[in-house]
Amino acid sequence: MTYCLQKGGMYAEPEKINWILDCAELCQTNANFMLRTSLMYARICAICAVVCDRCAQECEKMSYDPQMKACAQICRHCAESCRQMALERT
Repeated sequence: MTYCLQKGGMYAEPEKINWILDCAELCQTNANFMLRTSLMYARICAICAVVCDRCAQECEKMSYDPQMKACAQICRHCAESCRQMALERT
């Protein structure tokens, strides 16, 4: 997010920043649920996968930028991990 805000312009569009913030916050929440072995963990993982995929889509819109391409790849990897963990816990 900091990178996007520093770049400005289309990088700092509110929708893009909101997706990045949502993704970061939900990933942290997901980690917290996992650490305490919450009974709701599988559901949080499933939601996290959806949000990470959407964040990746936003970052992929600027895949010509190496930083944004890396962000998209990380988000896709996180989404896949969350999907797998959600299936294992259901």
